[in-house]
Amino acid sequence: IEIHVPPLRERREDIPLLAAHFLESYAARYGREIDGMTREAVELLAGYEWPGNVRELKNVIERAVAYVKGPVITPEELPEVVVRSARRQDRYTFRDWKQMTLERLEKEFLEKTLAEHSGNVSHTAKALDIHRSTLQRLMRRWNISAS
Repeated sequence: IEIHVPPLRERREDIPLLAAHFLESYAARYGREIDGMTREAVELLAGYEWPGNVRELKNVIERAVAYVKGPVITPEELPEVVVRSARRQDRYTFRDWKQMTLERLEKEFLEKTLAEHSGNVSHTAKALDIHRSTLQRLMRRWNISAS
């Protein structure tokens, strides 16, 4: 049986969830009180190519946990190579930009539709003409709560 797992650079939507998992794990291991990451830090992580794949992300988060001075990881705690590379927007292909735009629109559309239905998942799913479980999966993917 062969299982193909695409590289992290092709699963950018997984980066925030993986980073949060590693952050929680390393914060507990090192006894650090860390509440999370700034939006910019998460965006920089999502914008990096990750040639070392998940292992590199894991190492970057461990390093950030070790160096963070406050309760939140900011871009200052990220390695310069991640920050510099992620900020070079000219490296994105049209396909990358299109995918990021579609993902952003999908998330915003789901948030708007949920708000219009007062967070009621069943009513929102019906309005979107999708199954309730599909909506719940999308909500988990985009870290959207019903409230």
